[in-house]
Amino acid sequence: MRKHFFRIEWVVLLLLGFGFSSASAQQLWPILGQEFGVGARALGMGGAFVSVANDYSASHWNPAGLGLIRRMEAFGSVGRLGLVNDDVNRQNETVEKDGHFTRLNAAGFVFPIPTYRGSLVFATGYNRVKNLDGVFASRQFINTPGDSVYHIGDEFETGYFGYWNFSGSIQLSPNFYFGGAINFWRGHDDYNWKFYEKDELDLWTFDTNILNQDQIRTKISGTNFKFGGLFTIGNILNVGGTIETPVTFKATENWEQSKNYIYFDDGSVQNGTTDAGEFQYKIKKPYTFALGASLKIPLLILSADARYNDWSQMAYKDSLSVQNGSIMSTYRETIAYRLGAEVAVPLTRVRLRAGYMFDPSPYQKTGPGTLSNRTFLTAGLGFIVDKQFTFDLAWVRGNWKKYHENYTEKIQADKVLFTAAFRF
Repeated sequence: MRKHFFRIEWVVLLLLGFGFSSASAQQLWPILGQEFGVGARALGMGGAFVSVANDYSASHWNPAGLGLIRRMEAFGSVGRLGLVNDDVNRQNETVEKDGHFTRLNAAGFVFPIPTYRGSLVFATGYNRVKNLDGVFASRQFINTPGDSVYHIGDEFETGYFGYWNFSGSIQLSPNFYFGGAINFWRGHDDYNWKFYEKDELDLWTFDTNILNQDQIRTKISGTNFKFGGLFTIGNILNVGGTIETPVTFKATENWEQSKNYIYFDDGSVQNGTTDAGEFQYKIKKPYTFALGASLKIPLLILSADARYNDWSQMAYKDSLSVQNGSIMSTYRETIAYRLGAEVAVPLTRVRLRAGYMFDPSPYQKTGPGTLSNRTFLTAGLGFIVDKQFTFDLAWVRGNWKKYHENYTEKIQADKVLFTAAFRF
């Protein structure tokens, strides 16, 4: 999220001759937002699903897991994200703002192909895996001679990353499955920021002075592949791994900026200036590697995953490539990990789940504009209606910080996910 530092970036870049649109292009889409994943069962287990994947959500976690499915499956999932943002400024004032966002998480269909031996399974659908949503508010009293007003900032952002996919899995041996997927990424981000002066003490003839108002609409697209393997040892241990190839995201931004609109006490308005335009750029997200293992014992599944990214390998693919050197010196390699458990309640059709997620900061150092590590606790509930219907519910709570020169954001995220699946 950009906040009023976005305006400062714009001024600096304008002086350097880059213009306004280059400022918005500083956003590195591969690291923005929070990636949760697909399916309430998986999230209830902390997203530790690379080696467990045995429903449509395997198209995201590990396409090799599709080979475990023996019947056709229709799958749908809806999620609701709640955000609370506390801004603590230098005056030790805390301004809180919250927001709620409800969206489709995934929808897909799995169709096994009858085979004489082994399995051959295909799936297709849509997975919305990352939220770009954000809220922020700032408020600070400026007590200077001739300018005693409140400076107020208000930000609201809605957006997502998702992809249409076609995936499949084949059983190459009694204990080994291999799978792959082609993903057609699509994303959208709708960003709004307003920074203004407010005469709350009624000292002046104006009520509000809009210092800066930004609106940015961005569409994102790209294509990549994901390959996975799954090795089973009896019905006790599963080991899985995936490789996700780089994807070059193409971003098209339409922006509009307004400044110096003054609203007076008598109702009159002094018009300011408005500028608008379009800007396009491309940025590459590097390889992602994941490894997971799960242990199955009576009534219990324990699972663990690790995911590796080298964020320093992000790179612009156009005229902005001159900035790639600073990307390499700013970002680092990370290993994110997930832990999960599922317990079958005896004599019932209920499954209880819990998990933990750790996403390390992609930045080499802590400073203005960087993020802290993110931690998440998860819980879930599953119910098998009969041999055809299953319903799953998951809750995820996460906390992290975002650092700035004059303040620190404390962010709490709560995501609730509901999934229904029908096999026939």
